[in-house]
Amino acid sequence: YDLTDGHAYVYTVKESAVPEGYIADDEGVGVVDENGVHVITNRIAAGEMTPSITKTWNVPAYVTVPATATFELWRKLGANGTYERFGTDNAPLTYPETTVVIPESWKNLPINDTVTGERYTYKVVEKAPENYTVSLAEGVELTAEKQYQAAFRNSIDLSKGLTVSKTVDYKAALAGETGTTLNPDFTFTLYYVEGEKLTPVAGVTGTKGQKSITTTDTGIFTLKGGESVTFDQLAVGMYRIVETGLPGWAAKDSFIDVTLTKDDA
Repeated sequence: YDLTDGHAYVYTVKESAVPEGYIADDEGVGVVDENGVHVITNRIAAGEMTPSITKTWNVPAYVTVPATATFELWRKLGANGTYERFGTDNAPLTYPETTVVIPESWKNLPINDTVTGERYTYKVVEKAPENYTVSLAEGVELTAEKQYQAAFRNSIDLSKGLTVSKTVDYKAALAGETGTTLNPDFTFTLYYVEGEKLTPVAGVTGTKGQKSITTTDTGIFTLKGGESVTFDQLAVGMYRIVETGLPGWAAKDSFIDVTLTKDDA
């Protein structure tokens, strides 16, 4: 009490410096409980983040990039926690866009648990398209140091190569059944097959004997009888080799389809 006029003094306690990562209830003033105890409650500041995801493709020009890609979000609590799928939403990407559309459920995510204070760790995992290898197959952890960004790059799987050989029936040629030029250049076109779509395999280099040859802008290359060419590192998938008819010669097959896998040549 004031000794002069007797009025009562009112004292208030206020938390002036809140520890980093915490907030104080009631603006740091607190409340007085039923026992007259002044209680100031501190809560962990959750913090929020929204991920940013980008994606690029590494495919030859003759291959059509998959129309869509899909990403999942996973989360664990604490350094020794186990990752679990966060929600059921997927984040889509439609080619040729390179920035993933973030679902609403992925936005403003808590960085730490408001009860225990343990930090959440998030990671993004891509569901890789068939025949593609993801640069970060185990996913990308989203951290403050990386500004919660993740960048993916997909590469189509490569085969061990394709060898094309040309044989001719010289006996028939000598009998005059196929013309006078006994060993001309036979012309072929190499296509990549995707359903009904045929795309010329342009600009790929192959080995023919001791020389290197490169297909033209329309996928054309030539062989003489008895020659062969091997094209290494072609993308997996189906190919069609089409022979252009040559006057005086009858081809056994006008085209041949070959499917290349990652492990086979």
